[in-house]
Amino acid sequence: MRNAKQSIRRTVAGLLAGAMLLGMTPLAAFAEGSSSASGDWQFKAFGTSTAAGVNTIADGADINGKVTLNSCTIKDDGTIDKKGGKFVADSPADGLSFYYTTIDPTTQNFYLQADVTIDYVNPAPDGQEGFALMVRDSISGSGSYFSNQISVVGTKLPLDGVEIKDAVGVRSYTGIISNETAASNDVKSNRAAFSSQAIKQGDTYRVSLAKTSNSYVATQYAINADGSTGDVVGSSTLYISAKDSTASSVSKYAELDDPMTVQEANKAYLGFAAARGMNVTFSNITYTTSTWNASEWTLQPTSYVAPVYQITSPATCTGDSYELVFKANADGKATVSANGVVVDKNVDIKAGEPFSKSYAVTGDTTFKVKFTPDKNYAISAYEKLSSYDSAAIEKKVSLRTLGANGIIVVTPDGSATNNGTRAEDAVDIQTALNYAAAGQTIQLESGTYHLTGELKVERGRDGTAEAPITMTTADGKYATLDFGGVGTGFSVWGNYWNISKINITNTADGAKGMQLAGSYCVLEQMNFYNNGNTGLQVSGLSTDNKALWPSHNTIKNCTSMNNADRAMEDADGFAAKLTTGEGNVFDGCIAAYNADDGWDLFAKAATGSIGAVTIQNCVAYKNGYLMLAAEPVKKQSLQFPTVTCDDDGNLSFSNVAVTIAAGNGNGFKMGGTNLPGNHKLLNSISYDNAAKGIDSNSCPDVKVYSSTSYNNEGYNVALYTGNKSAVTDYAADGFISFRKGTDGKEQLALQSQSSTAVYGPNNFYWDSETQTSHNKSTNTVTVKESWFESLDTSVAPTRNADGSINMHGLLLLTAEGLAATDAGARGSAWGQPEAAKATIWVVGDSTVSAFDDSYYLPREGYGEEIANYFNADVYNLAVSGASSKDFTGMSSYNTLMNGSDTVPALGDASGDKFLIIGFGHNDEKTEPARYTNPNGDYKTEGSFANSLYVNYIQPALERGVIPVVCTPIARLTNENTKASYDSASGHKTQTVTIGDTVYEGGYYAQAIRDMCSELHLICVDLTDATINENITMGKKAQYTHSFTGAKEGKKGNLVPTGLDLTHTNSYGAKLNAWLIDQLTIDTPLGAYSKHKEKPTYKQFYGDAANPDYVPSSYVSPTENSTLWPAFTDANGTVWNGSVFGNVGGNDKISGGDFTATVDGQNITLGVTNNRGKIASTVDGLMMYYVKLPAGTNFTLTAKATVNSLAKNNQVSFGLMARDEMYVDTSISDPIGDYVAVGTRNQGAINCFGRKSGELYDGPAATVKYGAGDTVDLKLIGTADGFTLIYGDNETASTGFDYALTAIDSDYIYVGFYVARNANVTFSDIQLTTNGVFSASGSGLKAVWNKVKDLFPF
Repeated sequence: MRNAKQSIRRTVAGLLAGAMLLGMTPLAAFAEGSSSASGDWQFKAFGTSTAAGVNTIADGADINGKVTLNSCTIKDDGTIDKKGGKFVADSPADGLSFYYTTIDPTTQNFYLQADVTIDYVNPAPDGQEGFALMVRDSISGSGSYFSNQISVVGTKLPLDGVEIKDAVGVRSYTGIISNETAASNDVKSNRAAFSSQAIKQGDTYRVSLAKTSNSYVATQYAINADGSTGDVVGSSTLYISAKDSTASSVSKYAELDDPMTVQEANKAYLGFAAARGMNVTFSNITYTTSTWNASEWTLQPTSYVAPVYQITSPATCTGDSYELVFKANADGKATVSANGVVVDKNVDIKAGEPFSKSYAVTGDTTFKVKFTPDKNYAISAYEKLSSYDSAAIEKKVSLRTLGANGIIVVTPDGSATNNGTRAEDAVDIQTALNYAAAGQTIQLESGTYHLTGELKVERGRDGTAEAPITMTTADGKYATLDFGGVGTGFSVWGNYWNISKINITNTADGAKGMQLAGSYCVLEQMNFYNNGNTGLQVSGLSTDNKALWPSHNTIKNCTSMNNADRAMEDADGFAAKLTTGEGNVFDGCIAAYNADDGWDLFAKAATGSIGAVTIQNCVAYKNGYLMLAAEPVKKQSLQFPTVTCDDDGNLSFSNVAVTIAAGNGNGFKMGGTNLPGNHKLLNSISYDNAAKGIDSNSCPDVKVYSSTSYNNEGYNVALYTGNKSAVTDYAADGFISFRKGTDGKEQLALQSQSSTAVYGPNNFYWDSETQTSHNKSTNTVTVKESWFESLDTSVAPTRNADGSINMHGLLLLTAEGLAATDAGARGSAWGQPEAAKATIWVVGDSTVSAFDDSYYLPREGYGEEIANYFNADVYNLAVSGASSKDFTGMSSYNTLMNGSDTVPALGDASGDKFLIIGFGHNDEKTEPARYTNPNGDYKTEGSFANSLYVNYIQPALERGVIPVVCTPIARLTNENTKASYDSASGHKTQTVTIGDTVYEGGYYAQAIRDMCSELHLICVDLTDATINENITMGKKAQYTHSFTGAKEGKKGNLVPTGLDLTHTNSYGAKLNAWLIDQLTIDTPLGAYSKHKEKPTYKQFYGDAANPDYVPSSYVSPTENSTLWPAFTDANGTVWNGSVFGNVGGNDKISGGDFTATVDGQNITLGVTNNRGKIASTVDGLMMYYVKLPAGTNFTLTAKATVNSLAKNNQVSFGLMARDEMYVDTSISDPIGDYVAVGTRNQGAINCFGRKSGELYDGPAATVKYGAGDTVDLKLIGTADGFTLIYGDNETASTGFDYALTAIDSDYIYVGFYVARNANVTFSDIQLTTNGVFSASGSGLKAVWNKVKDLFPF
């Protein structure tokens, strides 16, 4: 609905036609044969912000009598006490007291009418209270309860573009397919008031909600003096359209697109609702039902939407060109004229897409756009324009140049007729905002500007990256924009504005102090206080394309205090919410005493996720409280205290008579509506807030780093989501929660993610049982009061002259605290001395990279630990499986060379800069994409040294970066002797010939040593260092490495299994990072050493274990299938068949849908009737396999002739190695990990796998194979992972370096397979093996039991 008037006119005229508006039950005649109904009525309180004891139903509820629903409690003085639930504008995420019955919309129509008496309404309505007669398609969920719905409702609704708190009207939402995951929904809303009459306590309203055979109808009636039903006040219809938009009739309900049958096909929920701050009684209830009748369905009438054609660019211009922006709600052609002269014609216009073009101007210019809509354009199947006539839109554009020498002078008494060249010629603020040009400075005289309207920078009034528009004061003191309690604040819609040294205060009730809607702006040393809503809000328009939402803004050293709307519901200190783009940063800001929250990053279902916001070096305190000069009086304006501001921006509040409890009171509220945001809180402090210190507010992926939360009245930190089916992605590192004199606990509700993401040795949470704050580690550390310089929160933070925050020691760490932990807010942002920092980029392979394993001892490369041993900002770009050669084609290399939003480009940093290079393991691979020759110097093309030099060393040197070249760490050997490392484990390889290609062997570590010696580079010989460490540690060397699994021992302890000889765990990664520290101590990098002691087994091994690991109960099969014939290949290898996984049930395995036919040395596997699949979370397949000891080096080759292959994304065939096998067993749940030489997504993928339960794709296929084709397949397994070759596609190996021992640590299962609708003949099958590369847990039990005595995991 584009506006309320159109909707009401359409629905009243098009549907009711006046004929059904008489009598006590005006719509009872909608369906012939309707009858009174009672139904099974129940009560449920659910959804957003509902609360037990608040969302209730009165005893004795009966539709034959009355139903009283409550959504608030009331104080003795009549003011509201507690509120429960809400009607959320433009969002279907309601919280309700709901009294309902169920209907089957596919068979039933209904008519429900009631008189609604308002027993109580919040005296200061916030617009989220209300009542409704509602039908919805779901009342299930765990958080947001998104639902398609239509209701006749009393709540905040728009009428002619003005929101009314509160009015009766219609409220409907469609497009919902998930009651939890907002991102999957395409929400379409319809909200409109039927009249301007505001809902009042004690009044009664007569409303009805009906379903006919072709629509849902919401109606309000007048009530005559005698109690009879009067005229229709307003009505709105939601039509049930046919799925076929050309259909003129239907024969069954399945042909209809009924939004109330989406989430639950044959059930909808019809009833009465109340929310937030309204208690109501429903009486005089009529409820009838009738049978849906296909013959009564009629084609939805076409509705007509008024043309909306706009020139949206500013009416002002400052230079010799004007960028005209035109927008229309239809496709068509435009002609552009300037002062009557055509300057453009036949311009293509697309509905909803702005047309933008610059035109020359020499003076004031009238632009005219003549737009002719396409006669065939339709907004939708049932919506057309009300007119297809051409229309002319004009805009008069005034050309002015203000100021002199790049400065526009503004004073409180400036005039619009002046030119802003000097104080005597000063202009007013709005004139300066209208005509400021890129590169100019608007220079305000300090002092107070008394304003009564809105200040606005129009969209299109932009600076540039090189020449932003600056607005600041002439003398460095503050200018105060005082809106006198009536003005509506300052809004900036332009891009590239830098604004500083301005106070914004005293906006009207409900008006934000400032709205930042432009992008690439910087606000610095600004104060927002005593405003009628949020002090500063970064947001745009929901009607805009998301590309126009404000992005990449920086708010630095700003303060927002004591902001409050009269209802004390909405006013936050800072907000970046609802319609906010990417890259917005708050740095060094303070939010205190705001009625609602300090920060609010709320997102709603109707508009989806907002961009990721970063909050760093910030403070939130005392939010949820408000300072006033007098007690608040009902229906009167709040009396704010007087404020003065010193030259440093410190605010002083005088004549404070009372401090009252106000709204929510969270310090940092970082989400909403269960939507992901990936917001980050860094190096920040939250204390004494009325609710939570840090609140994810249902956002499932908040990140908290190096922050402190103290004595908040709710949780110090709460990470949770209402979507119980979501996989959370929270992270915390360096967090301290502490209390003194108060009690509390934390809310850390992780879902399907590792607890190590938020727990561990470097995070300290409050333990209500022990009344201490401590970490979760084998070496438990407890936070002490002596760690803090001060806990006296009566001393408030202030500003230093440069705008930085002075905490006066509050919650900052003492020398004792800094020595005890790396956690908590700290560093130069808080005035603490900080060691000089270098910038380090890290590149390399899996021995260097990060991982996200679910193993018992997960993998971690040493790049992840560099920051623990050096004072540096570290950017680890290493990629598992990469060689120095193919890394250059990866996104990480592009990031290294060109930077990203989070990583500076190589060399783009101040101070000393280093590039740590850690390749070698995969340069040894005998495959064209990754191999480099260990022989030859750095000038020899194709050599390992040349690859390192050309791709990394030379670019680093050219950019002023010092290269630090590491030889590859040794692979642990079973023998762990000096001699055993004189092999590929020590990076000495043999020459290999494959076909016509010769891969020369050699000594990769020595190639690095020689190059570094010749070029005088820093060489870190990790090869020799790790060999020496391994030998010195003996058997304990294996505990620096990853173990994929563990089994329960005889004593109930865990025995590790699946030793990974290549990859380290976190303890091993720390050890290798420490070795780099030690080996560079006399180099320029050594100047940044933290001089930490060598990491020890006792100190770090226990914490390397995955605390969430659950041993597998899997048992390897001992018998072969009796359903499928054994197959013996030409070399005598016997292959056995099995059908397993998600194949539709055990009965389908032997039901004829799977076939295996042996023909000599060929075997044909077939699957029909959509059995099996390769899907996102589950697999089902037929596989012939051989069982090999885990760690066996093998090569499997075969030819696959495709007899038939369905066009389906889940169809696949090829070779496979996997970590478990089931014999003829249907399993609906996810099963194990594997690598597959094959394709999926109809040939789009060149090889794939599953690791830790998630599908992993190789590169895109360049050659696709189908019926009639024969494909050569090859799968190689070694200590470093797997190499996969699918026909003539490029070799895939990057990322396939995970061990297949997580479930069955003793065996791997290698063979060939088909899935879904495929028929394939496999021939020339050959499996060769040559040794075992893993200890697989053998010989570890005795050592492990000793470890368990020390570390009882």
